[in-house]
Amino acid sequence: MPHRTPRLLLAAATATLVMSVTAAVGPFTLFWTNETRNDRNLVEKQLDGIRTVQGLLVDAETGERGYALTGMETFLRPYYIATSQLPDAIKLLRENYRNDSAAEIAKVEDFIEKSALKLDHLDMVIKLRGTQGSAATVAEIATGNGKHLMDQVRDLGSELIQAEIEEVAVLDNQLNANLRWAVAVSIASFLLTLVLGRFIYVSMRQTIKRQAESTASALSSSTQLSKSLKNLERRNAEIGLLAEMARLLQTEMSQEETLQLVSTYCQKLLEGSSGTLYLYRNSADALQPAASWGHVEAQSDALIGPKDCWAIRRGHSHVVEHRHELRCAHYSEKSEFDDGDIHWCLPLIAYGETLGLLHIQHAGGTDDKEVSRQFAEAAAEQTALALANGRMRQVLQVQSIKDPLTGLYNRRFMEETLKRELSKATRDAVDLSVIMLDLDNFKKLNDIHGHSAGDAVLRSTASLIMKSIRATDVACRFGGEELIIILPDCSIEDALLRAESIRDSLESMSPTDGMQTFSVTASFGVASTTRSGTDQTLLLQAADAALYKAKREGKNRVAS
Repeated sequence: MPHRTPRLLLAAATATLVMSVTAAVGPFTLFWTNETRNDRNLVEKQLDGIRTVQGLLVDAETGERGYALTGMETFLRPYYIATSQLPDAIKLLRENYRNDSAAEIAKVEDFIEKSALKLDHLDMVIKLRGTQGSAATVAEIATGNGKHLMDQVRDLGSELIQAEIEEVAVLDNQLNANLRWAVAVSIASFLLTLVLGRFIYVSMRQTIKRQAESTASALSSSTQLSKSLKNLERRNAEIGLLAEMARLLQTEMSQEETLQLVSTYCQKLLEGSSGTLYLYRNSADALQPAASWGHVEAQSDALIGPKDCWAIRRGHSHVVEHRHELRCAHYSEKSEFDDGDIHWCLPLIAYGETLGLLHIQHAGGTDDKEVSRQFAEAAAEQTALALANGRMRQVLQVQSIKDPLTGLYNRRFMEETLKRELSKATRDAVDLSVIMLDLDNFKKLNDIHGHSAGDAVLRSTASLIMKSIRATDVACRFGGEELIIILPDCSIEDALLRAESIRDSLESMSPTDGMQTFSVTASFGVASTTRSGTDQTLLLQAADAALYKAKREGKNRVAS
């Protein structure tokens, strides 16, 4: 059969080429994937840069507003911190965009320019407060110039962020396309190899028996290729799940939703596993179960001390596969390491802070321990980042609507809430009342006993008010020692009774500052939509007029 030799050689050469191509798919795919991932990481840095600049401007504005309202230097601390960090943040933002298109760079420069203008306006307001006092500052703020500048910064930031989010989606699609291409090439190579193997097998069997052994070897190689293909498909599916979880964790959600999402995807990613997510409780002295999957259930009273887990103590993952290895104290006594049980403890660390622990158990072990462990570590890292970002969002939200001294809502929140409640009262045809109170002789208290005493009195007054109002009522700090309580669905008569009750309780209260004890009284002005209408400005003016009526009549009283 000499004429068959060239055909056999050609078939063998073709099979070699196909297997070489199949072997090269992995490195090429890894190269393309890394390139896409690097581009995606750069986009994430650009997003972080934009959000950092916006966050610092918000911090600076918070400090400026606090100082503008109170004249107290302590409120400028967030402003100085933010202005000291903004140059580096802007420099890093420019660095991350240096290789982008001219249009993108122009948008970023416009964003930076508007941020600088907003910062200049904040500085001008602060200087105005220090040189010309509160009235000039309030007049400047009332012009809306600062708000207009901040709106421009937010609009430009939102536009840039939306563009980067779309770019992330494009990169994700590109990554998935590369992976699909690799799978398609592998499948085609596998099918072609099967055809060539069959041809070689039949040809060699017709010539000599020794060629049958070569055919068997080719079939074995084909089987191995099939197994590799299945492993690749499984890995691609797991990578897809991990990427999907990471994308979902970037959305804004509560801590409970985040933990539930992670539990669901961990159960899919790590087949046959059980696990528990632990988080530090508020006292930070112990970890308590927050979510679980598999055959374990999260019990809130099953606490873990920080020293009970080697992963928490060492600051990195801890793996136990055999009975003689270093076990954590929180492992169940039922764990049978002789049967192949594997325990992974993965600390949830983000921005240098340990937030909790991810404990995973594989009963009977797992086929590919190293790959599964890498997926688990990636899930732990994504979980920690999502939890940390969620907490930072929550802190920023509270800071934007709460007065830091009293814990009451600030004036901006009061104005938005009053506008909303007035619309609701009009729609439902019910009364809405407003109580405005001003602490009597507060300036004298500050002058004699110092600002720390005044702060202590304000905090005690705020605490008493919060204990005296309904869950639907809203207490706010209007400015200085002046406070406002919004009472939805409350008549003028009930509001007067409520104000009198608070006045009486306040008169009986004895706040302290160190070794000093003070007596406190306040004058109250009450207004209602029944008498003053549903115009927000007129309603507040009526409450203010009633307050000054109480002042004129001798203070420590309620007027309407």
